[in-house]
Amino acid sequence: MKIKKVLVSSIQEGMQIITKELGEDAIILSTRNIESETSDDENKIEIIAAVDDSFSKEVNETGLDIKNNGHTNNINTKSIENTLTDPIVYSDGLKNQIFEIKQLLSDLSHRVKFKFNNAEKEELKTILRLLLNSEFSEEFAYRTIDELSELIDEKNITENNDNSFNYLKEKSKEIIFKNIKTLPPVNKSENCTIISFFGTTGGGKTTTLIKLAILFKIIFNADSVILSTDVNKVGAIEQLQTYSSIAAIPHYAVYSPEDLAIALEDNKTKDFIFIDTTGCSQQDKELLQEIKKYLDIADEHYRFLVQSCNVGKATFRQILKEYSILNPKGIILTKLDEAAALGNIIEVLDEEKLPLVYFTNGTRVPDDIEPANIDFLKQYAFI
Repeated sequence: MKIKKVLVSSIQEGMQIITKELGEDAIILSTRNIESETSDDENKIEIIAAVDDSFSKEVNETGLDIKNNGHTNNINTKSIENTLTDPIVYSDGLKNQIFEIKQLLSDLSHRVKFKFNNAEKEELKTILRLLLNSEFSEEFAYRTIDELSELIDEKNITENNDNSFNYLKEKSKEIIFKNIKTLPPVNKSENCTIISFFGTTGGGKTTTLIKLAILFKIIFNADSVILSTDVNKVGAIEQLQTYSSIAAIPHYAVYSPEDLAIALEDNKTKDFIFIDTTGCSQQDKELLQEIKKYLDIADEHYRFLVQSCNVGKATFRQILKEYSILNPKGIILTKLDEAAALGNIIEVLDEEKLPLVYFTNGTRVPDDIEPANIDFLKQYAFI
């Protein structure tokens, strides 16, 4: 890109100089008045212009050398036809910039609509505050209010209606959760069902596995086995051994993918096989690859990402991104009882579309676990 700055007496004079030096494709970037230092000199105008010389280069390469002293020379008509009919190809960087601009314009439109259409509606202002206090982003909050305001017009709800606020609050929850997906809970089948659990350290993975193993024994009278690849963490092994002994569920440590293949074959007549894995930071890509080697031994099976909801939005988004290498079928959201607000979690789930399968909301085994359903989650929408 070529950039030219000129100091001229008038815009017309500046445009003549810029056109002559940069060509007709030049774009004015900025203009400003420059006051003279003495009264004898006239004020000047500073003009900064630029032209993308890469475009000119592409034009020459395609044979479109159209202007030459007023005559048309060296015109490749086939190149012209191709140039006019071929689709525009954007670079990845330009695509990202276009997407960001569109997103900014969309977010801005929601803010403007609220400012001019709904700023005087106390009920909507209250719900907006609830959304922001519950850790939803401003963009998400204004977008939700924008959708909600349309319901006011449709239903002709007024502030004089004592039930209008509760109605709008429930409708806002429907908007918030409309894109959240859920999976049905796991059921017993005629064949052996394999379920693997993985997630970051301290996310409640092992406890969740134990809860489901004991619950399935109670509900289905299931014959199950627990296979643990988390052999380096003493606390995890002891926890599994204690609970599996109490519930009379066999538990085995597995030290390699080859050992796991043998254990799966030996227990293929079981109703359920539960596979516990090592807690792993989403940034530890080497360990993630190691876990993947274990999971791939089991072929097709239920793969559940277990994640506590007391993490920030950026961290949660990164966890979903990096753990996608393990192809999770669904997510088990844990420690709902410890979260002050869930707006950040709900917003990321709305973006990523990974379905929820279970919630845990306490440490009691096996009580504090629920099949995922939106109505249950709605109670955590606002604080």
